Parts: sequence; structure tokens; C-alpha cells
Amino acid sequence: MRLSNGNQGFVTSVGAGGSSFTVKVGNVRMRDGVEVLESVSKNAAEDTFKAGDMDVVKPEKKEHIIVISEQDASVSKGETGQLISVDGVDGVIRLNRTGDVVILDMACLAKYWQE
Repeated sequence: MRLSNGNQGFVTSVGAGGSSFTVKVGNVRMRDGVEVLESVSKNAAEDTFKAGDMDVVKPEKKEHIIVISEQDASVSKGETGQLISVDGVDGVIRLNRTGDVVILDMACLAKYWQE
């Protein structure tokens, strides 16, 4: 997540109703003129933000994800998994809870912090 205060981090949980998110804030550095999230310490601070206070940084193939908005009744906000592949606007995800493979719009996904 790219936060309105300039920080970046990973979502660790989705609040009730999906309008707030707990984010583990990390260290940002410049790479090729763009600020990128370099690392997140296990002891990094966690803060809660409203959806309007941050921009989602789309996950990439093989990254851990968290569902931040519901598209499919069988997958709830806050569920986690791994992004297996991306096909246009769709992400193919293996859910941690069930091991099922589902397809969701990439707009429903964010990078997830997993220790």
C-alpha cells in the first residue's frame, strides 16, 4: 500500500466492513526515480488506515495477497493466498484457507505481509 503520508507497507488485516486496513509500514528508497518499498522489519509499526488514505500497489506473480474487496461470494475480504498468475485484469489465486484456486479481479487484491 502507498499511504497518503508517503509511507508504504503491506496489509496485515482488513477491518470490519472492509473500510479500514491494518498496514505494517516499511522502509522506502528511490529506485530508477520511483519510491519503492525496500523492506519491512518483523518489528515494524502497524497502523490502521481508511481506504481513502492509501493507494493499492498491485501484487505480482508469486507474491502473498490479501483480498481487500469482495467480488465473489465464496471469497471474503481478509482472505489470504498466493498469486499464481495474472491474466489481463484477472489474478489466479491459491487460497491459504482451503487450497482452492480462484480467479479474482486484480483490483480486489493487495500485497499481504506474511512472516
